[in-house]
Amino acid sequence: MSSPFAIQIFGVDELIYSFNLLTAGIQQRVLKQVVAKGARVMVSPLKAATPRSRSKGRGAKNPSGTMRKSVGIVTRKYKGGGLWMAFAGHRWPKGAAAHLVEFGSKQRFTKSGAARGAAMPFPFFRPVYAANKSRMMDAMREAMKVGIETEGARAAIKKFARATGTR
Repeated sequence: MSSPFAIQIFGVDELIYSFNLLTAGIQQRVLKQVVAKGARVMVSPLKAATPRSRSKGRGAKNPSGTMRKSVGIVTRKYKGGGLWMAFAGHRWPKGAAAHLVEFGSKQRFTKSGAARGAAMPFPFFRPVYAANKSRMMDAMREAMKVGIETEGARAAIKKFARATGTR
């Protein structure tokens, strides 16, 4: 069965033009899906690249594998406008130390003067992002195309139903 609404999208210019034809509410729904789809591409490679903790045993404060399990996405819309953002990374509290592993830390001392050590940087997030950036953009482009086609078909069906008096 062919759709009553068909779009042929070849490049980014056509994609943007088709997107701008949608109403504001539909644009927001499509943008949320697109951003989430792009972030989802990063989850499995980031999970695989996240180093395991060296802590052992049940009583460990941060047992091995908790930072890896914390990898996920969070999608948010900011109040200022129609800007959807998706964050792929380590979620709090289990992944709260990911920045210390990525960037390292300097020598620290307690108030009493006891040394608490320094951590050498072990970059794992930035290489994963650099390696998967094009896959993420392709996934977002494809999600945008599918979202526009789906919403266009839905609008065409509603218009047809209104014109014929059926629901």
